[in-house]
Amino acid sequence: MNNDVTKTFRLLTFEDIIDAPEPSIEERMARLTHWRLNRSELTLSTRAGGYTYEIDLEQLTTSAEVLDVIAQIAGKCWQANMPEVVGELVMAINWCIDVQANLCSFGKERGPIVVSKLMRTKP
Repeated sequence: MNNDVTKTFRLLTFEDIIDAPEPSIEERMARLTHWRLNRSELTLSTRAGGYTYEIDLEQLTTSAEVLDVIAQIAGKCWQANMPEVVGELVMAINWCIDVQANLCSFGKERGPIVVSKLMRTKP
């Protein structure tokens, strides 16, 4: 056993956390298993059960449209891990359009939004 190995840990302060750079959408999307973002086409896509399902982000201009697409995917019976697929979809949509900030903060509809404009501001 090598006793020369030392591990150091650093306690993060609140400022460290607040000042940390926000990961890009691409970095966030790389963590997902089921969904891929085509940033130039503004689409999310998944392949499951022998089918490719594509979501046009530019069609998600209101909170009702976002909920509708989530419910459509949740209603599919492609595979056993649908809760994971739906959960990843919710995360991907939120990373792309910041649902609460741009569509439904405080429970009030704020749309319609222009997704292409929002996506241009993302790192």
